[in-house]
Amino acid sequence: MCGICGIHNFKSGALVHPEEIEAMKAALVHRGPDGHGSHLDGMVGLGHRRLSVIDLSDAGRQPMSNEDGSVWISCNGEIYNFQELRARLIGDGHVFRSACDAEVVIHLYEEIGTDCLDFLEGMFAIAIWDARRRRLVLARDRIGIKPLYYTIDSDGIAFGSEIKALLARSKGQHQLDGAAAFLYALHMQIPSPRTAFANIKKLPPGWLLIAEKDDYALRQYWKLPEYHQNNSYDNRSEAAVAEQLEDELKRVCRSHLVSDVPIGAFLSGGLDSSAVVALAAQQTNTPLRTFCVSFKEFPNEDESDAAQLVANAYQTIHKAEDMTWDFIGDLSRIVTLCDEPFAISSAFALFGLAGVASQEVKVALSGDGADELFAGYPRHYSAKRSPHGLALGGLLPRLATAASRALTGAGAFGRHINPTTMKLFRRCYVSCLDEDRYYYYRLCMNDLLLARQLFLPDFYRDQIAPHEEELVDGFLTELNSGSNNDTVNRRLRSEIHTTLVDEMLMKVDRMSMGWGLEVRVPFLDHRLVEFAMSIPGRMKHSSGSGKKILKRAIGHHLPATITRREKHGFNVPLAAWFRGRLSGFLDETLSSRKLGESEIFNPKVVREALRLHCDGTHDYSLLLFTVLVWVLWRDQVEATCKGSIVGWHRG
Repeated sequence: MCGICGIHNFKSGALVHPEEIEAMKAALVHRGPDGHGSHLDGMVGLGHRRLSVIDLSDAGRQPMSNEDGSVWISCNGEIYNFQELRARLIGDGHVFRSACDAEVVIHLYEEIGTDCLDFLEGMFAIAIWDARRRRLVLARDRIGIKPLYYTIDSDGIAFGSEIKALLARSKGQHQLDGAAAFLYALHMQIPSPRTAFANIKKLPPGWLLIAEKDDYALRQYWKLPEYHQNNSYDNRSEAAVAEQLEDELKRVCRSHLVSDVPIGAFLSGGLDSSAVVALAAQQTNTPLRTFCVSFKEFPNEDESDAAQLVANAYQTIHKAEDMTWDFIGDLSRIVTLCDEPFAISSAFALFGLAGVASQEVKVALSGDGADELFAGYPRHYSAKRSPHGLALGGLLPRLATAASRALTGAGAFGRHINPTTMKLFRRCYVSCLDEDRYYYYRLCMNDLLLARQLFLPDFYRDQIAPHEEELVDGFLTELNSGSNNDTVNRRLRSEIHTTLVDEMLMKVDRMSMGWGLEVRVPFLDHRLVEFAMSIPGRMKHSSGSGKKILKRAIGHHLPATITRREKHGFNVPLAAWFRGRLSGFLDETLSSRKLGESEIFNPKVVREALRLHCDGTHDYSLLLFTVLVWVLWRDQVEATCKGSIVGWHRG
């Protein structure tokens, strides 16, 4: 697990200077504290920061090349089937100089070019420099476990594991993306392929980018298969499907234990992490180390007793640490790690957990992804509350939208419209949504109608209004793509492509790599994902509860209380904190002056939301946290970029 970066001036042919790559690598030092390397070849430069997990010797240093130096690689990730591929390549005559999984990719690329990606099982972000063809290949794993960012300019392309590597080049100017700001207000993160910067993009999961000669092209190399009704699993019993799922989970957990350093596991006490711990512990010769954080201050959020049950059952070396929060300090660090606005509050708990685990291991297994595969969230299996559907041909939601936009133009909230009136608009709007739009509405972290009120009228009119419908419809297009005729799986498939990548996996990568810790996610092995998405939705939930087939597959490996427990979040009590010990910090950071400097938020709206929240009459903690993170991020990025932020991109 590492950090990668590089430059290919395929347009201008300009030489890459060593100091450019060094600056980019320095920005990623937290991802790879064990070493670093560079390779320069005229108009190309590759950089690497190393976290040693496989082959700890100097032979595993990157960038590394094939025998004659014609193919170079800088790789972030783990290829779990590399030993099998290595044996096959040695049989074909390839000579290896290391026991590193990245070297397998080099020789496989020599054999079959970019088709090598089809044979890789794991998580990865890869940069390959093909010196003979003078082309750069960038690729991201199928699910998007590992990140990869890029920017195109007049010289060519620059890329990195994190945005901060691109900002560290000190070259050019950056415009912020107004459409991304609106999406952030809705989701509290910025969906792919956008970032907060108009000229920096995320490479989508399952895609590759090839830059050569004077052009570049994007190509999708993997697509999640669609569920089709009447497939073979529809005709199998739940017991048979559960048995196969159990076998798949055992296979995946076994493959994810390959390492030359000690491996541990996160253990929250929930079903998903408990399942991973149970199956992994059965396949290790030494006791598995497990880690959890407890919240004695907030007993309703504390799952440490449940985690201890599983630890006892499998005799793990268990460490539970009660968290004491330095909210202001931790938030500043989290904002720095994320590079762009990211206001998912569960990042606090994961940041603390990764810090605890990193003291004893370099690798940890996690249960992330199971909710998106097996309908674990309430929104996956709860029915639409309103029976009205498209009443009056959709007239009422259109009227509610128009009124909300008009109020935004007037800069109204609180002073001109009170929360009771907003609630009336919301009920009118929601009651008449079709099923898919209602599902999207529930998927948004902040209320769609209220989010519009956050912005200054001029900013909303110029930057957001022209694109708002297109932005919202982007998710609905994803939701309705293909011919999937199973509603549950159709929605799960859309989340795998969207919120899983940009919320869950973003959080896991940044919070763990901030401590130099590699986190592996067995549930997101691509073959397991493909299998899970072939299971009918009716086998995934029933009677208001999700993950039915998962519980049947692994329930006998766990204490009964674990499978019966209700789902718990990993969130911190923002509402109480903002009314209590953090009220002064919030009042100062969200002052009218600071909000004015943000250029986008309406101070009257935010200050009124803060007043109503602190009065205890309404809970606007998510809305306030959204603005707070943006303000802190903007301060940080202005300091980092030293004046290279030049306003807002239009269009």
